[in-house]
Amino acid sequence: MRTSRPLLLRALPAPVLLLLTACGASSAEGAKDADATDDASAKMPPIHVSQIVELLSEGENGRRTAYLQALDACQAAGLATTPLAEEDVAKVGQTRYQLWMDAQREVIRQESWDATLKGPDGTCHFQLGYDGSQETMDAKRYVQVDLATGEKVEEPSSAEAISHFAADPSEDIAPPGVSGPVRRQVAGQPCNEWTSQSVGNRQCVWSAGAPWGFTPGAQNDEYRPSRELIVLEQAPISGNGYRVTTETMTVGAAFDQESLRPERARIAAAGAKP
Repeated sequence: MRTSRPLLLRALPAPVLLLLTACGASSAEGAKDADATDDASAKMPPIHVSQIVELLSEGENGRRTAYLQALDACQAAGLATTPLAEEDVAKVGQTRYQLWMDAQREVIRQESWDATLKGPDGTCHFQLGYDGSQETMDAKRYVQVDLATGEKVEEPSSAEAISHFAADPSEDIAPPGVSGPVRRQVAGQPCNEWTSQSVGNRQCVWSAGAPWGFTPGAQNDEYRPSRELIVLEQAPISGNGYRVTTETMTVGAAFDQESLRPERARIAAAGAKP
């Protein structure tokens, strides 16, 4: 069972890379492992996933419930009120994760929506707030873009940063306190369903990505897609916790290059910005 880690692993410092290279060159087994890693990276097909994550309280989207309660209170008090459009109400309390990954690059986009207030005190003029970021990494650079402001951070990267190691077969074994796996399909993809009474959730982890480093094992409370795991579905047993719903996932299909541009996401979100 793996612990939480950043969505994209950044390039290792040069001294560390030199040390790893020296260690690998000192033994035939190390060279063999390096070759296996190169092969895994080179053979990885294009992978795209789009998911919606919601934090539930008693089985309901907590932020959406809070908005509806606030709206009722404003209207009952006779305050000047502007409600959200119905299509915007559906987005409140949602976070969308999108991942595009192949042998040359890795892109993860995260977008969140919530109800906010604008206008003078004593009024209830609601609008849909937006926040988002996109991380892109290839063999030369790492770029993070704030999708709400357009601010950009750029750092050097390396080929090692996007290399892939095959997942350990032992990760397909249930750890203590977890039952499974139950073999299922979600969004047309195979996954291992794990149930953890201690954490209080049931999740189905993509099981066909082990050759490229995606673990098929139980993930405790980690649900965000990354270069090491994709949780295709998650539901809290008690109704309190994170729910993950996969909208679509494709393996082997060419990317729509236009959709990878962060500017495209900012344009789409323009109507939701404060």
